Amino acid sequence: MLEMMVVASILSLGAAMAVPNFLLSNARYQLKQGTKELAGNMNTARILAMNRNATVTVTLAPIACPPAATNCGRILATFTYPGGGTAMPSYLLPPEVIAAGGVSQVQLSSLGLRVGGGVANQAMTITNSKGVTFEVQVTPAGRIRWCATSPCP
Repeated sequence: MLEMMVVASILSLGAAMAVPNFLLSNARYQLKQGTKELAGNMNTARILAMNRNATVTVTLAPIACPPAATNCGRILATFTYPGGGTAMPSYLLPPEVIAAGGVSQVQLSSLGLRVGGGVANQAMTITNSKGVTFEVQVTPAGRIRWCATSPCP
């Protein structure tokens, strides 16, 4: 019986040490997936802008809603035309993503170029519940890339 108690305590100590690492890696994985999905959808929006000969605006914003409603505080990515029409379906970033920073809106022209923002890269940052921040950069030429650090090197 004593041997069983020793084995059980060793297993519980191992689990107690593994759970925080698992939660951190899961949150980081969801942030990576959200960042890759955002960059991919922004590239799709750029191609759509060129194909449709229209400017597409990409916006990241938290959902504001009354208490007891679902998806409150989650980050919503929208893709719209200048007149307000929907260019492509909006989507919610993963639940682990709790904040968006940097620029909240990027416009992509019908030539595939970024509209406005000068000659510097524009960055959209997203942060998870563990405080890890990834970044999506848009160059003046409209090229979109993501980095696992913020700011991108």
